[in-house]
Amino acid sequence: MSIRRLSFFTIVLTFGFMVMGGFVAASSSGTACGSEWPLCNGKLIPPLEGDALIVFLYRAMGVVQGVMTVMLVVNVKRAKVSATIRKVANWMMSLFVVQMLLGAASVWFEVHTFVVAVHAILAMLYLACVLVIWSQSVRFHYFSLNYEQHKMISRHLTVFLGLVLLTLFVEAYVRHGLMEGTSSQPLQTVLTLLWIISAGYSLVLTNWSYAKDWGAGLQKRFKFVSLTVILQGLFGLLSMKTSDGIGWILFHVAVGIVLFALVVEARLFMSAIVIKKGKLILFSTKQISSKKTGKTRKYLGQP
Repeated sequence: MSIRRLSFFTIVLTFGFMVMGGFVAASSSGTACGSEWPLCNGKLIPPLEGDALIVFLYRAMGVVQGVMTVMLVVNVKRAKVSATIRKVANWMMSLFVVQMLLGAASVWFEVHTFVVAVHAILAMLYLACVLVIWSQSVRFHYFSLNYEQHKMISRHLTVFLGLVLLTLFVEAYVRHGLMEGTSSQPLQTVLTLLWIISAGYSLVLTNWSYAKDWGAGLQKRFKFVSLTVILQGLFGLLSMKTSDGIGWILFHVAVGIVLFALVVEARLFMSAIVIKKGKLILFSTKQISSKKTGKTRKYLGQP
């Protein structure tokens, strides 16, 4: 299987695994196996019913994700890709291992809410690594920007990505604290303020993309980001205001993952621009073979 397909399937699986993790936490199903991991009540495969079935499915998805991660790393090592992509693959593998250990620790020991929030952020960073690998096999379309515009947009996207990560960390902390009965009102207020800042920031960037004519590619990306931020806030509000909030929590978690992925992809889109002979062009580090010589060279997007 090609790196492009394998990384795409890994992205989809990671999304499902993270949403499933949100369901396990929101439904308190994790206690079905007690303090045992990888066993569940003394069995590798427990009776497939009730909460034990939910936990088993979640752990099974983790095993599949581990296999996909190893396959992706092996394919990257064998392919003719840049040293940067190889390093990203190593980081991806390391993040998966740390996530697994933290997940086991959360079952074996009484884990602080802070550790659970860190676990959620590590999952996001793992997803970012897979997105980086996937982006190397995609040829972006050319669009016109000058150097100053490119620098400014890249800086804003980097700041916005950091803001999204911080918001997701505080959100995971607050959500787990609410389930444990240890959440504080000040943290919930901080989370609300972070969402307001994120929503305002995304709307400003979307407006600039049209007013300053940054091109259809960026306009579409910023528009999707703004819509996703608003949906995330709406689902978060519904999860707190409704009596049966598990469904809304899952929507909230899923939209948060999509938001992070969209911002990472937009930042990668900007990273695919380089300067050559005073012009900005798009490129990919994907190696392609010359039909005449049989040698490989880097593909450069056409202006």
